[in-house]
Amino acid sequence: MKNDPRILCLDIGTSACKGGLFDRAGNAVKTARVSYPFLPSKDASKVEQDPEAIWSAIETTIQELASHHESASRIAAISLSAQMSTHMLVDRQNAPLSHFLTWADSRAERESVEFASNFSPELLIQELGAKLPPAPSWPLPKLKWWMRHEPDLIERAHYLVQPKDWIIWKLTGRWISDLSSLRGIRHQKNGSCSQMLMDWCGVHPDIVLPYAKPHDIAGTLRPEWAKAWKLSADIPVIVGLNDLAAAVIGVTGLTNHTTAFDITGTSEQLGVYLPQPDVSFSTSAFSQIPLLDNHTLRYGVTSSSGSVLNWYQNQFSYAKTSGDWHQVFREALETVPPGSDGLLFLPYLYGERAPWFNPKASGAFAGIHSRHTNRHFTRAVVEGITYNLQAIYHRLGAENINEIHAIGGSTTSKAWNQLKADVFQVRLMVPECREAGCLGAAILASHALGWHGSITEAGKAMIRTKDVYEPNASMADFYQEQCARFEALYHVLHPAE
Repeated sequence: MKNDPRILCLDIGTSACKGGLFDRAGNAVKTARVSYPFLPSKDASKVEQDPEAIWSAIETTIQELASHHESASRIAAISLSAQMSTHMLVDRQNAPLSHFLTWADSRAERESVEFASNFSPELLIQELGAKLPPAPSWPLPKLKWWMRHEPDLIERAHYLVQPKDWIIWKLTGRWISDLSSLRGIRHQKNGSCSQMLMDWCGVHPDIVLPYAKPHDIAGTLRPEWAKAWKLSADIPVIVGLNDLAAAVIGVTGLTNHTTAFDITGTSEQLGVYLPQPDVSFSTSAFSQIPLLDNHTLRYGVTSSSGSVLNWYQNQFSYAKTSGDWHQVFREALETVPPGSDGLLFLPYLYGERAPWFNPKASGAFAGIHSRHTNRHFTRAVVEGITYNLQAIYHRLGAENINEIHAIGGSTTSKAWNQLKADVFQVRLMVPECREAGCLGAAILASHALGWHGSITEAGKAMIRTKDVYEPNASMADFYQEQCARFEALYHVLHPAE
């Protein structure tokens, strides 16, 4: 209907802000995307972004969405999801003291190693209320790094903030986060900061932002932005979630049963959503965190996904000149037989996080013969990425799941979706809305606005499946053998692991 309200959603990613206008039924009536870069650096460990560049992309995205027909007068709320483990410091005048140190910034590697050696996994679970493999992207090693290398910034800092926090402050004038986005520094059940861990950093706990529930209202839109964008000044801005948690809500809807998810992208997050608390899982390379009040996320993050496809396409002339990557990889999957005629690929070009936490892992092609063509290598790359995902899935401890909900760039490839279904031997479900982070933010806002009585009810009303890929049972034994070959090759080349 003409005056139906809209929710304006922003998903602040690593390389771009994706935005969408959603109606009550979860339909994206308008989408937008505005990119921003990493800052140039000769130091490979230094990966930063300019907060003002991100804010400029937000402004452009909102303006584009608000200009859609009569949308400005119909926007009922603004809701956000954003990249996590990307941090900057702000002073007491709310001005940035640094650029954002992104999740890909590895300068705190030394501090991460020290963190892991000083505190046992059991103690960290006790102090943080979540199981998180220590990494240089997490807030405590970063604070330790700042304290060592730029202590004057720590002395002047008021808050440690992430992109979503920064944008909420810009929109409303209030500093607020959500508990899930503060994992690794606030206890995921009681919200406290561990004095022991903060003492190790040498930083006072007051540097950590306060938090609210993700479906709470952070504040209303500042008058100057409402005037500039021709929006109502009383539009509520929803606290929102980090991109992983928002995307999980956007594909699972917080159902009442255990559900698997596959969030594809530059890296890939494969895991399960559990509709109850769980603290029993102990596999070292996997994370397990509470979600909202009584739910659990268990997942592994692989570095060997879209980043590997980008590398392959950029480095080999065949992939560069054969059209877009969709065409290149589709042709290989459709014309080369399963198993790539014995060619096997380890996709560890950037080390690996899951299924084995090994930053020194490296890639390899094995079993090369003169019969192998460009397309064999292409299919082997896709299969190697998929076998690594199967190694994660096999270790999730959720054997009774019969379907995976997949979202992200690679789900546009029907051939790859079918390959995953055949390798995992599980039904693969692809939703109608491909921007799961934005849809998750819309689901939170629809509950905040009272359109639905719970997040689960909102998910049922707003999430729809578009495509279903059934596993080919006749391929089960073949791919089981291929996955065994894949894991054996990894352990031969990396015996320490």
